[in-house]
Amino acid sequence: MEKQYMLSFDEKELFNNKLTQQYDEDGQKGFLGYLLRYKQWKLNENKIVFPDVKTNEQVNELLKEYNRETLKDYLKIQRGILDKVAIFGVTNLEQMIKKKYAEIIKEEKRTRQKER
Repeated sequence: MEKQYMLSFDEKELFNNKLTQQYDEDGQKGFLGYLLRYKQWKLNENKIVFPDVKTNEQVNELLKEYNRETLKDYLKIQRGILDKVAIFGVTNLEQMIKKKYAEIIKEEKRTRQKER
């Protein structure tokens, strides 16, 4: 029988599970965000604890769900890009992106100058 423990997240050590530790820090934090949205959690001794997640099997299923949702989000972004290319054409879309990027850079510079 599989040993049961509550899945928890610590700011320094990240998750307390070997399956989740296969992910880098950003991946674990992304998974944490997913769990915070969809699972019950509580704070206990400076850790975020998920009392309903107690086995590797549950963690594995949650990781599969998280990966599926992440892939769906990525594909939605890709689909949006393709839709814009279809509407505006590659050249026009490239010009729009360059223009928006330049605006962002200009705004960043303006913000930095105000902070001085």
